[in-house]
This record gives sequence, structure tokens and C-alpha cells, in this order.
Amino acid sequence: MGQCTSALLWLVTPAFYFAVKHGRWELSGAGPRRRYSLWTWTLALVVLLGWPCVSWATEESPPDEGAMVRVAEANIVTLYDVPGLATARERARVSMQSLERALHEASASDIKLEFESEPFDQHVGRIARIYAGEMLLIRLSELDANQAGRGDFRGFAVSVQNKIHDVFRREHQRSAIAKQVLAVSTVVFLGLMALLLLRAVRGLARRTRVMVRKQEQVGAMRVGEVELLPPGAVREGVRVAVVVGSWFIQLLVLYAWIVTSLSLLTRLKR
Repeated sequence: MGQCTSALLWLVTPAFYFAVKHGRWELSGAGPRRRYSLWTWTLALVVLLGWPCVSWATEESPPDEGAMVRVAEANIVTLYDVPGLATARERARVSMQSLERALHEASASDIKLEFESEPFDQHVGRIARIYAGEMLLIRLSELDANQAGRGDFRGFAVSVQNKIHDVFRREHQRSAIAKQVLAVSTVVFLGLMALLLLRAVRGLARRTRVMVRKQEQVGAMRVGEVELLPPGAVREGVRVAVVVGSWFIQLLVLYAWIVTSLSLLTRLKR
């Protein structure tokens, strides 16, 4: 309607100026010569262009369709305008923000429903509030139930509470399953890494033992001109040290993997 009014003003203003400045305008037709006032043509133009605007203005305004409250891809409830307090969009936006926050901070068992003892007013009717612990999630009114075609306000509020409860339970189950899958995948991945590390340690120990068998690689232990240990004893000592060190590193790797795996799996049971 505002766009139509602006268009009419832009059209009428130049026509009015032309009429005032030039007086009358002659229009010749096929019939007798006739003289028409520019006011007549301006009025006809205004009526012609203004008729659609009048039609649009007189059309009935669409009914209040409300705003849907959604969380975790689930429709919870449709909220409607509360005269003098908040629009449907504002109520839905605040409710969805609270639901998203509570979804990560509260559990399904924390959902509770409270009714106010007195009606808010004659138009809005009674009020019900749904909480997750101490956090307010949704404020429902009897007006919402009437707009949804539900005459039983208590039953309407309980059904909304049950929907929220089901969404919280489903999302928490999905989150728990995702954590379990992640934990098991981590355990398997760390196990594979541990096997690769054990294989690398065994390969290094084997190459070291082969090296120390060669007499030219490991000689006697001397201090100056004094021989403390013959070559055979040195080679045997190095071989024992390599074997013990290899087993120690392998046990350390297995211990680290077992402790990490138990920690991850125990955390899932909490």
C-alpha cells in the first residue's frame, strides 16, 4: 500500500503543476471538437492507477500462521503472537536458543512442566512453562493451544513436554553412540600404531644382534693398554642389553596402549 501511494504522488504532482501553469488542455477526437479540463484527465488517471491499491488495501489480512519452534531437526510446537508482549517470531527465536543451549547442558530427566495458577489475561489465558532444570525453555499460552485447535490446554502442554523429552533423549543417545564409535576407533587406531612400533623395535633389535655377532664390529673393552673385557664378553653384554632393552620398550608400548584404551572405555560408561 505504501508503494502504491508513493507512485500516485509521483504521478499526480507533475500533473497538478501542469494544470495550474497551462490552464486547460484541448483534446481533438473523431467527433465534434470538445474541451476537457486537465483536472478530469488527472482524476481519471488517479482512479485508474489507484484502483489496484484500493483492492490490495481492502483484502483481508492473512491469518496468523505462527512461528515453528525447531530443535535438532524436529518440530516442537507452533507459537503465536501474544498481543502486547511478543510476536510469534520473537517467542520462537528465544525458545530455540534456550533449547539449543539446554540440549548440551541438561538431560531428558531434567525436563519439567509448570502451570501458573491464574490466567495471564482474558485473551491469552493460562500460561505454562517448560524447564530443563532451572533453565526456561518454552512459555506456552492457552492462546497457542486454541490456535492449534487443541481445546485441552493441559494436554497440549504435556504433549509439547513429551516432544522435548523425546528429542533430548534421542539426541543424547545419538551423542553417546557417536562417542562410543569415536572411542573404539581411537583404541583400534592406537593399537595399530602400537603394533607398528613393536615391529620397528623388534627389527632394530634384530639388526643390532646381527651387527654384534661380527667380531670386527665389537672389540675388547680397554683402558689404555689394559684389557678389561675380551671381545666375546663385550659382544655378549651388548647382546643381552639389546634383548632386555627391546623387551622393555615393547612392554612399555603395550602398557601405554592398555592404559589409554581402558581410560577411553571407562569414560564411556559414566
